[in-house]
Amino acid sequence: PGHRAVAGREYIIKKFNVPRECLAGNFDWCYSASTSETKRYQRGGVEYFPPYGFDKLGILTAKYDDSAFLDSTTGWHVPYHGTDPVDVHAIIKDGLKARGGNLHPKHGAVHGHGIYCSPKPQVARSFAGEKRIDGKLTDVVLVARVSPGAYTTHGSDNSIWLVPNEADIRCIAILFSREC
Repeated sequence: PGHRAVAGREYIIKKFNVPRECLAGNFDWCYSASTSETKRYQRGGVEYFPPYGFDKLGILTAKYDDSAFLDSTTGWHVPYHGTDPVDVHAIIKDGLKARGGNLHPKHGAVHGHGIYCSPKPQVARSFAGEKRIDGKLTDVVLVARVSPGAYTTHGSDNSIWLVPNEADIRCIAILFSREC
């Protein structure tokens, strides 16, 4: 659902201080804003919710010792992590950290220690910090893969995932809420 061209790619990279050497342009994608699609998707045997209305910049995954975690059938599950734009550079370079790498997490830790994410892009977006580009609100959400069985689910609809171990979650893309 969408197309490969990300409008204003270079401009986004510059505005968000995205380390160019960490990007994989062959995984860029512009997801159409349509949410009327009824097709269901799965990644690693768990329902996958495409991030409609976002532009995606792919992140190099060569630093991991294998690529099996990316397999759409047997690979790791896909969650989203909303973040403050000022943290994008550090997260891409060093990965997601419990408590954001701080003594006190920005959004609390109501379900315990770990990295909070969601299988639903809109839930993760609610935790994203905003940045305005040309006067338009632009939220930043990271796409990750999390090892099956390495997280607990919370909330009435299980839309909050808590990953206690940083090694069990890997960022694979950055999403920007911009019109395609």
